[in-house]
Amino acid sequence: MGYIAFPWEQAGILLRKMSLAGAGGNAAAWILYLVLCGWPPVCGILLARRGKGSRADLLLPVLSLVLFPGLWLLVNPSYLEGYLFAAGMGEIGKCAVSLTIDSVLLSWLLLRFLGNGTNPGRVKLLRSLELLLGVYVVLAIIGILFQGGGELREAWRSVGAAVSEPDRKSMDWLPAAGPSMGRGDRSIGLSRFVLILQMLCRYLPQALELILGVAAIGFLRSCEQGSFQEKSLKRLQGLMKLSGYFLGAVLGGNVCVNLLQVALAGYIYSTSFVLVLPLRQMIVMLGVLLLSRFWLEGKKLQEDNQLFV
Repeated sequence: MGYIAFPWEQAGILLRKMSLAGAGGNAAAWILYLVLCGWPPVCGILLARRGKGSRADLLLPVLSLVLFPGLWLLVNPSYLEGYLFAAGMGEIGKCAVSLTIDSVLLSWLLLRFLGNGTNPGRVKLLRSLELLLGVYVVLAIIGILFQGGGELREAWRSVGAAVSEPDRKSMDWLPAAGPSMGRGDRSIGLSRFVLILQMLCRYLPQALELILGVAAIGFLRSCEQGSFQEKSLKRLQGLMKLSGYFLGAVLGGNVCVNLLQVALAGYIYSTSFVLVLPLRQMIVMLGVLLLSRFWLEGKKLQEDNQLFV
């Protein structure tokens, strides 16, 4: 869960190292601490003077009030267990403090974004949507890498540990597949290869959905010059095809991995059978198809109106 505390935990570690580096380092650490915690109200004052203030900026003093104790606790993590959390809960405490800071910061950013888009033009609205999709894709990729990487490392170690474990007595009733089918016939290399396939199959729906999001960003960008350009039509048709292909890949990949595990059950140390029902991906695909239908009908209506002119 260390990635949840990023970058606030790293900032706390840096400040602590600076403070322990002597009198000069301690003074520099205090100055940096005050800058990191005091920038929100300063930013709000500067925005107000430039006429770019917003009601969302009322959250900036709140953010500063959260940063002061939050960073102090991350600089001195031993106090997390002494004052806020039970013994042994220090890591969870770091995540809780970091998430609290992130919640206020993200709330301010999103409220400013939505407030500035009350009466946006078409191009500005499209670019705002592109930005949101881009941020979502980047954060989702980071989440998949951290979560999937952690699960893969844990499963990888489990397969290695299973090599030295004795056969389970509860499995003795299974008939042998051949005269030499024993535990010695199982391959750790093959087991880990199947493990990688399992993880790929598990995260394939999310990964393909992100690729679809990138394609959607390309479609939105093509719409900036006009709502019914030929380039936009080609992008939309490609988006429709991708959504159908991806849905088939998710379902087909799940079937293939499950069949492979059954076929290699006597040669691998662990199996994990999953029934994938990508409801979210189906909703996304149907949403793309529905929006594309509206878009094509709007294009046809525009062409009909041009005939009357």
